[in-house]
Amino acid sequence: MRPSSRHAVLDATVRLARAEGMGAVTFESVAAEAGLSRGGILYHFRSKDDLLIAMYEHLAAGWESMLLGALGKPYEESTATERVLAYVNVALDPSARSDITLLADPAVGFEGDSPAQRIIERWSPSTEEAMRDPRSFDILLARLVGDGLWLNAALAAEQLPAGLHLAIVERLTDWLDRPTN
Repeated sequence: MRPSSRHAVLDATVRLARAEGMGAVTFESVAAEAGLSRGGILYHFRSKDDLLIAMYEHLAAGWESMLLGALGKPYEESTATERVLAYVNVALDPSARSDITLLADPAVGFEGDSPAQRIIERWSPSTEEAMRDPRSFDILLARLVGDGLWLNAALAAEQLPAGLHLAIVERLTDWLDRPTN
């Protein structure tokens, strides 16, 4: 399968999972959604778990791309504060919500960390760092605010107005810019 066909299969898998849930993802449904044969998908994804793992990696790559876009500069040139504010902004982005929701509850087991966990570890201090360093604690707390905002958007009947999103990010920015003791 050419890379573009593999990408099309993964996009079709994501569309099905978003629209109908993970239970709707079968080789037959993905093949129909992608306009390919079941055999063409099986040739590259030997099992449903292989397909789902590739889908989660695909979603994680999209989330990472959104984070980098919100960051507005190369990751290596950014500060921890800039990274966590990008994380919060993406958590508030409605276009990211369904993909982050799929990543939050993988339907397959991963050896080691899940794709979502790897992104969280890259974009936020660890709990061990937060326990040792007040600045890392503040940044981890800001990330948890972002996670809470995402969860609120995913579950609440009434969505927060856009002006409140901006106010939250501004307050976090002011809070993170203050000196730590």
